[in-house]
Amino acid sequence: MSLLAIKGIYENGHIILEENFVAKKPMKVVVTFLEEKAEPFNSAAIEDAENELQWQTTLEQPQPKLEQLALAALRQAKQGKTLKKGFDEL
Repeated sequence: MSLLAIKGIYENGHIILEENFVAKKPMKVVVTFLEEKAEPFNSAAIEDAENELQWQTTLEQPQPKLEQLALAALRQAKQGKTLKKGFDEL
């Protein structure tokens, strides 16, 4: 199961999302209400969730340079130009 987080505001019985989202089918959701005056622990948890969302967004983008490096590594491995090393040898 993957997780998608979208910020929004709950007002008068409705949730208004900060960005557009269209689901192709009905989806289960979990709604978490965040208090304005968050404890230090809660603000750290919110920051972690925001950072995780940023990583998720970044990793969903095409990575052409990474793909090129991976293909080059596969070619080198097929040509016998790589060495097998343990983690401690890197």
